[in-house]
Amino acid sequence: MGIKHLFFLFCFAWPAYGLAAEPLLNHFEKEFFTWQSFQASFQQKYHDQASGKTLTGSGQLWFRAPALMRWEYEGEEPYQVIIGKSKIWLIDPLLDSVTVEKASKAQNLPGLAFFFQKESLRQSYQPISPRQTLFNPTAQQSLLAFQPKTPNEGLIELQLLLNHQSPYLAGIAFIDPQGNWRSLRFTHWILNPVLPLQTFEYVNSITK
Repeated sequence: MGIKHLFFLFCFAWPAYGLAAEPLLNHFEKEFFTWQSFQASFQQKYHDQASGKTLTGSGQLWFRAPALMRWEYEGEEPYQVIIGKSKIWLIDPLLDSVTVEKASKAQNLPGLAFFFQKESLRQSYQPISPRQTLFNPTAQQSLLAFQPKTPNEGLIELQLLLNHQSPYLAGIAFIDPQGNWRSLRFTHWILNPVLPLQTFEYVNSITK
């Protein structure tokens, strides 16, 4: 699975490690649960354990409560994942391909329940010490690590990078049982922007 498909790996867990982890997580969740919408830039890495290769990518993310998301990967391999009210669109411009799924499929993914249902991480995950550190926290950040309470075929560890002085998520990473990992760093947060419903619908440029 390539780097541009990371969206589907957002169905996992979160960890506890670093300065005042419990109060920091409490503060983050308290703030996050009040957000109605947000947008942010992201930098992504995907490491394939078998080949030893690490791929990089970047793009933009939009979210509107309660369950709408849009991921746009930029650069040489553009790709979009749009979660609308009734459908999910996976759009690959290079292949001129659009795959459509039911939106309910996204809402059933455990990790996305955190975004869509505003579910506390403690309900599904337990804190652990990180197996490997995928972020280098600054003095103003803490790294938290979790594993699923119920065994997950696609995830053994999730790492969460939180800012001490800001409610915005600095980074998130996933490690699977095969040792592959994915990390996302977030910047340029905009909180509660006005995002019309059309942002989360696919429009074929040929039929506009």
